[in-house]
Amino acid sequence: MVQKGETPESVKVIKIISNINIIDLLVNNKITDSRSAAKRLIEQGGVELDGKKVTNPREILNLKNDIILKVGKRGFYKLTK
Repeated sequence: MVQKGETPESVKVIKIISNINIIDLLVNNKITDSRSAAKRLIEQGGVELDGKKVTNPREILNLKNDIILKVGKRGFYKLTK
């Protein structure tokens, strides 16, 4: 249950093997239905990585530590290497 903008205790874990584009991550893990929906979601400010809004749809993720991906109001995912 999410209250007051907090991260829920149980989140889905997504394992990332290499550097990946944020749009590809959203589409390949079925978080969004299409690349255009993923791009639109990013441009509208609906995607955050560790509390920072993702504004560039072409951003490449290079994980050093586990991070929390928030999509929309209730979509929380833990990205791990």
